[in-house]
Amino acid sequence: MNTLDKTLNILSTYPKGTFETNKKTKLSEIFENNIPKELNNYGVYIFTEKASNIETIVYIGKNGTINKKGQFCTHSLARRIMQGKEERFDLKKKNYKVYWFVTISKSDLDSNNQLEPPVNVANIPSVVECKLLEKYYELERRLPEYNNAF
Repeated sequence: MNTLDKTLNILSTYPKGTFETNKKTKLSEIFENNIPKELNNYGVYIFTEKASNIETIVYIGKNGTINKKGQFCTHSLARRIMQGKEERFDLKKKNYKVYWFVTISKSDLDSNNQLEPPVNVANIPSVVECKLLEKYYELERRLPEYNNAF
């Protein structure tokens, strides 16, 4: 099993999806035509670079930051994936596959945008992202190309 498979294995219980970029289409155009409703929730995502038949993880990210009052911020998973990625990744020169996973659904939140009890901390996107980066570092002894810190 390769690094991507071992990393994705951590996420096997979460609702998921994928999409691919191509050199001719911006992320906003991909999303404009086909945003799954699940991407309006909170979770993690992985960008992989496709070269030949080999996929290499180049970025692991998340949305769903919790403020000091315990409230989830309003960025959806779709918005977070798009925000800044067109600047960071050279979408005009490379093709990517994006894996996304919903770890917290908006339906799990109360009217104050806080998690309804019982709270499962293991599903908070920051915690899941940390597990993914930990697994990647354990296997590769470095971070993905576009992750700056852990």
